[in-house]
Amino acid sequence: MDEEKEEIENQKAQVLSRFRNLRSRSSSSSSTTSINANSIGDPVPHSPRKLSNPGRPLTILTEEQQETIRFHVHSLLAERIYPTVAKVLIRIRTTNADFPVQSSTTLWRWMRKIGFQYQRTSKVKVPLDTLTFMAARARYFASLDELRSTGTNIFWYDETWANQNEEKRFVWTDGMTGKGRMRDTQNKGRHAKIALIIDNATWHNQLTEETIPPKRAWRKELIIQWLINHNIPVPVKATKAELLVLAFENLPPKQYVVDEVASEYGVEILR
Repeated sequence: MDEEKEEIENQKAQVLSRFRNLRSRSSSSSSTTSINANSIGDPVPHSPRKLSNPGRPLTILTEEQQETIRFHVHSLLAERIYPTVAKVLIRIRTTNADFPVQSSTTLWRWMRKIGFQYQRTSKVKVPLDTLTFMAARARYFASLDELRSTGTNIFWYDETWANQNEEKRFVWTDGMTGKGRMRDTQNKGRHAKIALIIDNATWHNQLTEETIPPKRAWRKELIIQWLINHNIPVPVKATKAELLVLAFENLPPKQYVVDEVASEYGVEILR
């Protein structure tokens, strides 16, 4: 009797173990099936392949073509013209319409690549000047040459400049008093010419009363009085704006207080 019960218990245990194995297999197969289904149903997105050189192809220049860019930049400098990308490109395309560089952006990149730098003018070794300044400088040196040719004594004042070796570093002086031989009161000849070279400081450019132009903040009565003082006919029923335009069209030549005072003592002013 006991043997029969033990055999029955062993059979139950075998059935339970088989049933557990079947459940574990079914669960693992179902999970594998779900994973495969998910992988097939929801594909993972991939980023598109990047091209190595998108857009237009790179512009490659030979050594001779790079020298062409350098030549046009330096030719502008030799002509005292500020070189810009636009000006260089115009000159290149004028002489060679088939030049590989056809845009300002590409030329700008190549100018930097071959050694040119775009920087502030305060760091440039040989800065160029505007045409207005160059004309004023030409008048200045022409007047200076004229003064020197007539033997005028030139005095440099304030923040103007003198060229190297332009002034004498050694002069004869009196060994006893330390005074020089500039003035000889015993045997003085004709009156020496004197010129004073000054800068453009505000106090040097103060206009005389007669040449001060009217200001926009003036009242209409003051503008009319200014026109009358300068013998300019005043139109009837003119507005303030019309009177100002009339005054600006008839401004007298500038005269400076410093120049007027200096002329009283026979001194010429050069700015």
